[in-house]
Amino acid sequence: HPKTNHFLDFGLFDDLQSFNQLESRIEQLPTNQDKGDAFEVFAEAYLAVQKQFQVQNIWSFENVPLSIRQELHLPNQDMGIDGVYLDESTSES
Repeated sequence: HPKTNHFLDFGLFDDLQSFNQLESRIEQLPTNQDKGDAFEVFAEAYLAVQKQFQVQNIWSFENVPLSIRQELHLPNQDMGIDGVYLDESTSES
């Protein structure tokens, strides 16, 4: 995610003990955009490390390859789609 380093440098995920603690930290961010970006960073990391999702690749909306965008008929602008991931049961075109 393009904002990963920003939130890591900010310490948003440091020493978390629970999901409730993460929610509280995200809620304290200054803008809705920051809150959404922070949750997207968390979600991408969570999907990447949880083996049950069998993620091969994950992209934030703005980084989805053109071939995947076309195959999924994604709009050109982010309209509620935060990202896309490719799992082991699918293959890139």
